[in-house]
Amino acid sequence: MYCKISHNIKVVVIWLYEHNFLALDDILDYCGFSEHTWYYILKLWHNTGDIVPPKSSLHGYTLHYLCHLIHQNLDYFLDMLLYLLETNHFIFVNYATIHHELERTNISQKKLKCIALECNEPCQAAFISHMAQYSPEEVGFFNEMSKDDHSALLSLDGIVASMVVEGSMTKALFLKYLEFNVVCWYNYNSNIH
Repeated sequence: MYCKISHNIKVVVIWLYEHNFLALDDILDYCGFSEHTWYYILKLWHNTGDIVPPKSSLHGYTLHYLCHLIHQNLDYFLDMLLYLLETNHFIFVNYATIHHELERTNISQKKLKCIALECNEPCQAAFISHMAQYSPEEVGFFNEMSKDDHSALLSLDGIVASMVVEGSMTKALFLKYLEFNVVCWYNYNSNIH
């Protein structure tokens, strides 16, 4: 027979279980939970501090604000993100909601590490110092080389060397591109000026 168990009873049962006053078999028997349901409730309790899964997710501007906070301040912990959402947007969420939204927007730990590496101020300063030895005419930028797309070199003169590749760019193709497109353009351009 199904019987809805109140929120308070579930919290008390978790407390009794965690303090070794009730064994798991007794809890399952008294409450009528399956073992799967019990561990689901226990996991929710440990992850969120509540036994009810978060009902709402962040939308629109709030989600954009959360992503902006993460990109600008990689050293913020979840509690700081919670605090900023509460104080700046009057939105009260739990850790699991933020975690869920980060996963939903594909902000993984790997992406955060990449963003953090890009935000390394000493490395940025060293790069700027190193690049200062070149004149603007000697600097070029490659676009992202994606599948079935073209690769191009952007300089002060605009796009100066490009190559269309079917499939992914390999190391051999990239070296060929550098040798026959970029270096040839640079040598030609150097002789004109």
